[in-house]
Amino acid sequence: GNTQPPPRLFERDLIAQMERHGIGTDATVAEHIQKQLDRGYAEKDAAMAFQPTVLGEALITGYRSMGLDDLWKPNLRGRIEQQINAVAEGRAQKDQVLANAIDAFKDDFILAQQRGIALENEISNFFPRNGQGGAFGG
Repeated sequence: GNTQPPPRLFERDLIAQMERHGIGTDATVAEHIQKQLDRGYAEKDAAMAFQPTVLGEALITGYRSMGLDDLWKPNLRGRIEQQINAVAEGRAQKDQVLANAIDAFKDDFILAQQRGIALENEISNFFPRNGQGGAFGG
């Protein structure tokens, strides 16, 4: 059967999801969102709704195929930010929080090195080279 794209995400909904996962503060949420827009992962229209760009879709599809959900889902980011907050509040040690974050990203880095061809293959479906076919041109 045919699949439907997910409903468009509005800025207020994104902010609610960020809060739910402990990502950002009142002072940094706008900066986090702007960074994603500046990097070209998504666009925001006048109604404040986000639409993924071809680059954004290519990266998500590639990360999924590599088994690297931590790179695009909010869970790891939220955990790290909660641990940083615990350091700021004196409930955790900075060295341990840093070691935990490095270990998490180290595992993803190793996996990315091992499965890099999967990312390249997925991205080539969105950005074909030398006139080859693909989802968006050629």
